[in-house]
Amino acid sequence: MYPSIFNDVIGPVMRGPSSSHCAAALRIGHLARDLVDGTIEEVTVQFDRHGSLATTHESQGSDMGLFAGLLDWEATDERLPRSAATIRANGVKVEITIGDFGFVHPNTYRIALRNARQQHVLTALPVLSRKGTSVPFCTCEEILRWDDGRNLPPWELAVQYESQRGNISSDEVLARMVRIVQILRAAIDQGIRGTVYEDRILDHQCGRFQARMQTGGLLDAGLLNHIVLNVTALMEVKSAMGVIVAAPTAGSCAALPGTCLAAADILGLTDEDAAKAMLAAGLIGALVALKTAFAAEVCGCQAECGVASGMTAAALISLARAGIRQAVDAASMAFQSSLGMICDPVANRVEVPCLGKNVMAASNALACANMALAGYDPVVPLDEVIETMDRVGRSLPRELRCTALGGLSVTKTSREIESRLRGKHS
Repeated sequence: MYPSIFNDVIGPVMRGPSSSHCAAALRIGHLARDLVDGTIEEVTVQFDRHGSLATTHESQGSDMGLFAGLLDWEATDERLPRSAATIRANGVKVEITIGDFGFVHPNTYRIALRNARQQHVLTALPVLSRKGTSVPFCTCEEILRWDDGRNLPPWELAVQYESQRGNISSDEVLARMVRIVQILRAAIDQGIRGTVYEDRILDHQCGRFQARMQTGGLLDAGLLNHIVLNVTALMEVKSAMGVIVAAPTAGSCAALPGTCLAAADILGLTDEDAAKAMLAAGLIGALVALKTAFAAEVCGCQAECGVASGMTAAALISLARAGIRQAVDAASMAFQSSLGMICDPVANRVEVPCLGKNVMAASNALACANMALAGYDPVVPLDEVIETMDRVGRSLPRELRCTALGGLSVTKTSREIESRLRGKHS
């Protein structure tokens, strides 16, 4: 099963704090609804106590996404935050149980649905792609062999990959990514203007950052300061349930697009140039998706912000008009710098330290891109680094893989914030 750059790496377009929770749950909800022909009287949801969803299903949006899918809402529907209340108001009896069910994947859902005529049980978890597809290459070694020393622009190779995989034209591949860039520009603008949402930790901060940039109140970091502004704006939109694009996940949604659009603006480039850079990033992400998982529940934050950093490094190489050799070198160095990153969100919200990790991913990408452009040697080939990422990620203790059982998530401050936010809704 070969991942799509759009479906599995840079996408979906969505609302909510977590793609593996919100977007995946929404799709599962739609599937479950279809089983009972849209008529639901009772629904029971089971999560395994040893998985990630037992502790995060409410705070990271699984409930929101699942109930929205059961209501037949779309991922960008502004009503999503009210889905749990709405489904109950519609007379559906809802029960969520946590138990020892023996699920293998930490993001597994078992859903029982009933109405007067029928009942069904669905066991579901996120999958990468459909069967029956083909791609021109699926490892970095194969890409470089295909390139045959020409050092082609990485976005061109990405277009070849996605065009063959999805049986769509090269023009359509580029047009789709341009549309995604336009969605992301709107999200950044929204974030800088300011967002408000009750159930979050951080308030509107990027506006203050922009003001200090404009008045010379920050240390001179050139392009990096523009990147930080964009990244924080996107993270604030995500936490306010605004429309974002997973890249490759919602928790790491800001590093890649925030960096690409900042660099394109500073360099005087077009949205099409930014889209080409995003495609270059998508190619690297597809190589990762073929070997490992993007979910922090499986491999820690190195699978989210770590992967985003390598993807972003390749995108910057594209914006610098360099070729695939420099792109894979930059990605390799960025991935090497991200090995072992844990996932430990404070108060179960995908905000802290997620905001800082997105900024770090972008900063690391910028440094690694410039190192690759200067001919620095990554030493370890990209394919071997990706294999190492999977091995290291799966070696992390379960407590440090997005379960709210370790790291910053169990600090006194985190518990206090969680209690305060819970009190707002009790």
